[in-house]
Amino acid sequence: MKLRTLNYYLSLLCFLFFLNSVPAQENLSLEAAIQEAIDNSFGAQIAKVNRSIAENSDHLSFAGGLPTVNFNINATSTFNRNQNPASFLTEINSLSGGVNPNLEVAYTLYNGGRIKYTKEQLSLQRLQSETDVQNALQQSVYNTTLAYYQAVIQQEQLEITREVIALSKDRIRRDEARQEYGQAGSFDLLQTTDAYLNDSTTLLLQMQNFENAKKNLLLAMGATDLSRTIVLTDPLPQANETFELENLSQKLFAQNPEYQKLLLARDIAATNSNIQRAARLPQIALRANGGYTYNSTFAGTGTLADGNERDFGGISSTNLTGALTVNISMPIYDGGLRKKQVQNAVLREIISQLNINQVQQQLTTQLAIAFDNYNNQKLISEVATTRIENARRSMEIATERFNAGQINSFDYRAVQISYLNANQTFLNALFNLQNAYLDILDLTGELIK
Repeated sequence: MKLRTLNYYLSLLCFLFFLNSVPAQENLSLEAAIQEAIDNSFGAQIAKVNRSIAENSDHLSFAGGLPTVNFNINATSTFNRNQNPASFLTEINSLSGGVNPNLEVAYTLYNGGRIKYTKEQLSLQRLQSETDVQNALQQSVYNTTLAYYQAVIQQEQLEITREVIALSKDRIRRDEARQEYGQAGSFDLLQTTDAYLNDSTTLLLQMQNFENAKKNLLLAMGATDLSRTIVLTDPLPQANETFELENLSQKLFAQNPEYQKLLLARDIAATNSNIQRAARLPQIALRANGGYTYNSTFAGTGTLADGNERDFGGISSTNLTGALTVNISMPIYDGGLRKKQVQNAVLREIISQLNINQVQQQLTTQLAIAFDNYNNQKLISEVATTRIENARRSMEIATERFNAGQINSFDYRAVQISYLNANQTFLNALFNLQNAYLDILDLTGELIK
């Protein structure tokens, strides 16, 4: 099979593979991908709404520390028709009505400090909601960054596969030329063609892997249109930062969102214990109210027993009232309910502290593993870098010797495969190193800074 025929079928397969691709391309940097992921993150949006709720609730009115003022007004109207032939007033119609506005003010003077503790609890819940936002944003950044770098790796691997395809084409051209002059047999050409077909299959699979990686990236970004044609503009970096475990540990317990949320949960539990204790103390409340009443009755004209009519007119009255009340209440006996509520609150404090101890132990272990993994990946990356440089140089030398007829197709193919494997190992090493680097930033709460 001639090279032109092979190129035709390969080009046809590539065309069919990208038949549904959109011509318009969109350059996408890592920063833009992260920003889009943050904007589209449902977790972050929910956390932000919950934060707004917590901010609204962090007010003295929710703690019962402000007076309440209520205004009421009642209006009545009554019509009465009285007919009594045995009375001196045989018939009379009357219309009466009244208005009664009332103003009431209530204020808690003392309730054992429950207002203070409740306000503290609301403030702690607001801070806790902020850590939820940070955690949601950090998770979006982490997932998007990994997906972006995974797509970059597939893109780099695709370029390497195309490079090998080009070398395989050159080999076929050379063997076809050598066969015409009787310097190569059909077996050599068959082996070269087989290698080209194998590389072509690898190319198609790699194209599929790259497309899948880009779709996974769009999915991590929260994009609704997964058919977007994106062009990745940022290369895969090679992290080379040097960390100190002690410094990382300090950042871990000062900035890790999960740990900070547990600390706040413990403080909330302690505040709740104070609230339950305050329920056993006296409560003093001040209540003031004032009212005004206006009543009016209009009798109009009535009929007397002698048949004469008389205008009885109307009458009105007013009443102004006011009161100031101080209420003092002291719980004496409730079957031990309040005592047990305090005990339960204290036990929840203990549970909160145990959760902190557990997560502290887990995070310490995770950080130690991430720290060791990062340092090991740095060494692996250095070795992989040296290996890829050697493999690239070996490929150049092998190509020169193959063109000069100093090595056969089998040896040249072995060098090609070694070059492919070295590139794969190198890209995996870079990705694993960057992944370990992101793990450290994620644990120490510095991923979104």
